Amino acid sequence: MTAGYTHYSFSEGDYIVKVKSHFEEYIAGTQGTIEQIFADTSYLTVLSQLTTNEDIEQPAVARAVELSEQVFTVFIYDSSDHLIFWSNNHAVKPDLEQLQDSYPYLQEQATGSHYLVMKDSMTLQANPYHALALVPIRIALQENPYGHVHPAIPPNLKLSTNPGIPIVTADQEPFIYFEDDLEARLSKKETGILILLYLLAVLALCVLIQKIAYLIRDQMGASISIGFFVFTTLGIRLVSLLFDYSGQFQAYRVFDPAITAPAFRGALSDILINVCLFLWVSIFIINTLTFQIPEKLSAWRSSLYSFIGHFTILSGLVFLARFCQKLIQKTSIDFNFESVFNLDQISILSLISIILLMFTLFIWSTKIVSIIKHFHVPVKYRVFSGISALLLSLPLLLYFGSTVPLIQFALVASIYVLLLDIFLEVKTPNFTWVVLWLVVLSGFSSILLFKFNKDKDIALRKELAIALTAGIDTVALGEIENLLVALEEPLRSADSRQTVRSFVIDILSTSSYLDTYYAASFPRNWELSEAEKIDYGNGNFLRKKGELDHYLINIKAGKNISVVILFEKKKINPYSPLTSLLPIKNFKESDQLSLYDYAIYENNRCIERSHAGYNMILEEDIPDVGESFLYYLPGRSELIFNNGTYITLIGRKLTGLIKPVSLFSYLFVIIVIIILLLLILNSLFPYLPTEFNFTLSNQISLRNKIQTSVLALIILSFIIIGIVTVYYFQNTAEKAQEDRLEKTASSLQYELQERINSRKTSTLDSLFRTVVENLALKYNSHIQLYDENGLLVTTSDRNALDKGYLQDRMSLTSLLRLKKYNESIFIDNNRPAHGRDIDAAYFTLTKSNNAKLGFVGLPVHPGHTVASNQVKDFMGTLLNVYVFLLLIAGAFALAVANSITRPLTVLGQKLKEFKLGTSNEPLEWKTKDEVGVLIREYNEMIVKLDESADLLALTEREVAWREMAKQVAHEIKNPLTPMRLSIQHLQHAMQNADPTESRQLVQRVGITLIEQIDNLSRIAAEFSTFAKMPKPENERIILNELVASVHDLFKKREDMDFNLYVPIDEVYVNADKSHLLRVLNNLIKNAIQAIPASRKGIIDIKLECDDHTATIQVIDNGKGISKEMKEKVFYPNFTTKTSGTGLGLAISKNIIESFGGKIYFETEENVGTTFFFELPSLGRVDVDYYARHHVS
Repeated sequence: MTAGYTHYSFSEGDYIVKVKSHFEEYIAGTQGTIEQIFADTSYLTVLSQLTTNEDIEQPAVARAVELSEQVFTVFIYDSSDHLIFWSNNHAVKPDLEQLQDSYPYLQEQATGSHYLVMKDSMTLQANPYHALALVPIRIALQENPYGHVHPAIPPNLKLSTNPGIPIVTADQEPFIYFEDDLEARLSKKETGILILLYLLAVLALCVLIQKIAYLIRDQMGASISIGFFVFTTLGIRLVSLLFDYSGQFQAYRVFDPAITAPAFRGALSDILINVCLFLWVSIFIINTLTFQIPEKLSAWRSSLYSFIGHFTILSGLVFLARFCQKLIQKTSIDFNFESVFNLDQISILSLISIILLMFTLFIWSTKIVSIIKHFHVPVKYRVFSGISALLLSLPLLLYFGSTVPLIQFALVASIYVLLLDIFLEVKTPNFTWVVLWLVVLSGFSSILLFKFNKDKDIALRKELAIALTAGIDTVALGEIENLLVALEEPLRSADSRQTVRSFVIDILSTSSYLDTYYAASFPRNWELSEAEKIDYGNGNFLRKKGELDHYLINIKAGKNISVVILFEKKKINPYSPLTSLLPIKNFKESDQLSLYDYAIYENNRCIERSHAGYNMILEEDIPDVGESFLYYLPGRSELIFNNGTYITLIGRKLTGLIKPVSLFSYLFVIIVIIILLLLILNSLFPYLPTEFNFTLSNQISLRNKIQTSVLALIILSFIIIGIVTVYYFQNTAEKAQEDRLEKTASSLQYELQERINSRKTSTLDSLFRTVVENLALKYNSHIQLYDENGLLVTTSDRNALDKGYLQDRMSLTSLLRLKKYNESIFIDNNRPAHGRDIDAAYFTLTKSNNAKLGFVGLPVHPGHTVASNQVKDFMGTLLNVYVFLLLIAGAFALAVANSITRPLTVLGQKLKEFKLGTSNEPLEWKTKDEVGVLIREYNEMIVKLDESADLLALTEREVAWREMAKQVAHEIKNPLTPMRLSIQHLQHAMQNADPTESRQLVQRVGITLIEQIDNLSRIAAEFSTFAKMPKPENERIILNELVASVHDLFKKREDMDFNLYVPIDEVYVNADKSHLLRVLNNLIKNAIQAIPASRKGIIDIKLECDDHTATIQVIDNGKGISKEMKEKVFYPNFTTKTSGTGLGLAISKNIIESFGGKIYFETEENVGTTFFFELPSLGRVDVDYYARHHVS
């Protein structure tokens, strides 16, 4: 709701009012400031004399410098319209002849920028002056053209002079209008806020859907839960696609579908969303769905399941390869793997989508392999099914048009499946496996991506070769058409061929593309007869036969004048080190042509080349017509293409092995960051499948803690060292670049001064106008010459000047530093935030009398220098070194951790196996360190414990015999007393009794004696049973039947209720049936005897089972066991009854423990007691449903 309301308030709300308000507040404030400047004649007087009057005080100069930092530009002209002051060089100097009469008004400059022009006239020191101010409305050269007005204004807002929504000046006069475009209503900042809010909303919705799905699973089962989850997720996604939510955020390139066209329908954001949803749904399904594994499968069925599983995994690998190939080769995303630090945000997000998809495939693969392993497929059948699946996946790879070699795919797939199989054999995957998978996934993905990028490189070279030598240059023809339209009016008034030619030459300079790549000439009309027509436009274009990119056109002018113009492709100077400062179109709009060198041959002779390394005579083998092949030279690779007429070579330098290694390191770092984020989330909210039980909690082992701590310290130190190193190297490189620029300026200044002094010239025009380009080539730097007032005289890059990328005057700061403060050389790197990213070195030229003759500027791109590339190459190398050092450090940490924890592990195992009364082996440790001390103490301890155990065993035997003797004596004494009294009574009676009475008395005494003797026999048998249980005969027992039979034995009692709870599935254990019956009978008898006569007895018998354990419970509602008696329950002489030996529970405990189980109880006085005994189970059952039998 918050995201939706915010979206509405941004896009609907008061959008028009806000945009108008931002513009008009900016214009009113700027106009007010400029009007105050125009009204301050004393200030304007200071400005007009700023560079000529040396008596101007420092505060006035400082105020002028502050003015230079304003967004607007102020120009002051004298009465002769000579420019004598400018506040900065943000705006192009206006053409005074094209100024309008009414002010203010809107002016659009050649750069595409819009300015509000203000003008005022004034008298300064009795001389007439006029001042102009250009207030930027739209600055075309910066990322957000309206950012200087207000950051909330959308960058794609459309301004127009046609009536629309008006923007008014301070005088309430409309001067420009804007269109209410719904798609342009959001600024980049607002779009970012909305993306964040929608992301939080989606996360909250995901959590809600998942919680509901888990509730449905608990109530209705896994299948319905998965159906709800998938249907809901896909439904919401389809709705978002239907309403094109992502299309509203195209202020960010990630939401622009043109980037991923034609390979994908949606934008990169849609791909990321789909991949994340696929990962989320996959994790939910794997966690929710329970795969019922049959106990016994035939060999062919288990092999079939194994084949299906392996084929699914390999199909996933094929799909991943296809996805990567389409993303790299079929989209306009620039994967510049030659320099990974030049990758932009779009490329990085694309790599993240590939990594997330790879991780999704990985978790599915681990689940599938774990299921296959539960089938217990024999090794030979599993290998056979895997090979069969691999062979079947190869045609699938070919069907999707993948360029991955089949052998390489088979090798990688086999290694991948084999590692998965070994990985799942390890019950507790450790840190070593994490590092191994990081290396494997990074290595496989880097090889795959580099392979596809190489294929794209080869395909691109062939496209460029075809474009260079085939077809027509539609860009040039389009530019020519535009020039002809502009020439229509001047041509009507032309009165001679010379006039037409001058018009053509003048207007050609306005097209940077034609001026860069073509030379215009005026041949005779007869050449038209030797040309061929071109199917383009209105059909007026011709192409010169046998020539490459030579275009002719016949134009008509007034008074029946006809002029033929030939546009001939310029030959690129392969020796020129200079690059244009102006970003212009590549030849024939081949955007990637600048990345390569090329040469064109006709009849094996070079007719054009962009690099001096190409031979003038072609000596290589030539492919068939329409074919191409790649060959390698030392340090270079070349693609040669034959179109039947021309042979084209497209080449570039080889990058060597360092670039794939850099890509591996880069992917390794990205995968590590993603895995860490996933592990942090899994530690807070466990969601990963059980196969991925890696967490960052405190419960990790000591070995992993040591490894993690060591690596964390190493990574932290690497990061700190890397930041410091890169910062230092970058500063050093920038300083070196500045020093080189200063040295170049110094050398050029020396040469120019020598020429001035030798020729004693007084003007720059006469000396340097014709040689400036030669000097630029000599010093490998563009050159601009300025007069003594700081105005441009000539430049080596006219195109950049014409398009407003370079200005026709020096910056005010540079002019002041050289002219007023007499600095010899000044480096100006205080670049304005107006899109022009250019540094410059300025120096002064003087006449023979030391008077200033003029100034020279050397403009450079700070971001395009050799130093900048060196920094990025250094960062790539540093990343490689750090990643491999990290892997080595990881191995070292693993070795150190194992050396520390191995003896501790052995010691822990020995302590677990330690038993008193048995022989415990001592440990060996040769090193006398802390671990050695611990092991020595352990060895001494087991010796002392063995001695103590012998002593304790002797003492226990003595105590046991005493206790047994007491118990035996007590039990024997009870029947002996009545026997003695009976004998004494018989002796006394025999003395006085008659024979008849004596016989009766003897008979009664005999019966009493026999009963007591039987009692003695029973006591002896019970003690014998406790002392030596009969050997059990274990067998596979169905506990359900055993418990049911015991229940049937007791359920006929009418004085109490017996309830039985058993699962539907059969529960198997390995035990002696008679012994278990004895335990159950004893527990139930005890339960019966524990129930007072005053309450209705209820006894429950329950059987439960999980994956590993079967549990039987006997629950009564008797009087319970007191706290004092709890510890004595399983003692041999414990009983709460008035009769009995108290051996029943002790015997039961021995029986259960002999089967590997345990017996225990829970009790509450006057409520009842529950006895549990657990046994290892042989099968899994469904514990959720019971068949309940109730008998009263």
